[in-house]
Amino acid sequence: MHHIRGSARAVIASLLILVLGITACGSPGPASRPAQPFFPTFPAGPVHTPTPAGTAAPAPAETAGPSPTPDIYRQLSPLNYVAVNSGQVLVKEDLIDLDGKEPKEALLTISGTPIISGANTLPAANLPYTATLSGLQVLAYDAGAGQWQVKWRSSNQGLPGRAAPLPTSAQGQNLLAMDPPLPVLQLRTETTPTVGSTLPTITLRLYGWQNGTAQPLHMRPAGATADEDAVFSAAANVELIDIDQDRRAEVVADDGVKTTIWKWDGARFVPR
Repeated sequence: MHHIRGSARAVIASLLILVLGITACGSPGPASRPAQPFFPTFPAGPVHTPTPAGTAAPAPAETAGPSPTPDIYRQLSPLNYVAVNSGQVLVKEDLIDLDGKEPKEALLTISGTPIISGANTLPAANLPYTATLSGLQVLAYDAGAGQWQVKWRSSNQGLPGRAAPLPTSAQGQNLLAMDPPLPVLQLRTETTPTVGSTLPTITLRLYGWQNGTAQPLHMRPAGATADEDAVFSAAANVELIDIDQDRRAEVVADDGVKTTIWKWDGARFVPR
């Protein structure tokens, strides 16, 4: 009898090992999962992402359409363009006029935790302190397709930090008094304080909308011989604001101890 019970236990144990082995083989581990971008893939039109500073993107063809009706805006469902199931949140939605005609464009500011897999795992020390990524999306109505489509994204992989909701008046406006007008898009993010600091790190990224897409604006730090993408960081606050009332906004970066002002010279920001 004891021999029969022992044999039964051995058979059951063997079956359990076999089942676990099959399950392990059928479920790919983290190293086999493909890398996933920050923004999900949508059944939308061509998407434009920024090119490095100093390069120009060709102007995309525009789809002509009839005058908009309120129905066009009722069709807009911003959450359809946010990966809510992956932990993303819609920080803010703004209707802005980027091309001077109706219908307006929709600007979505999005934040979410990064998707980490074996193919794109970063060392923990390299992750932003908040482990949060953010980005901007511009949606435009395509009259030919009869739907809203993603027209531009700030970055396919997301940018470090938690996005802050900015006033609608700060988005899509000719804040640099350019002629022809150059609508400016802003992504302002913050990360938690670093060791030894009580202040968050604020980062402001600036983009200019031209020829149906957006590119990073330029900056040239003191002593530099080439332009860089306009990315400003400070320990306390960074904002684009017209401090001298000349209709051309400046970037004010406050470290809590020192304040740096960046002036737009018509082509780039330079420290004043």
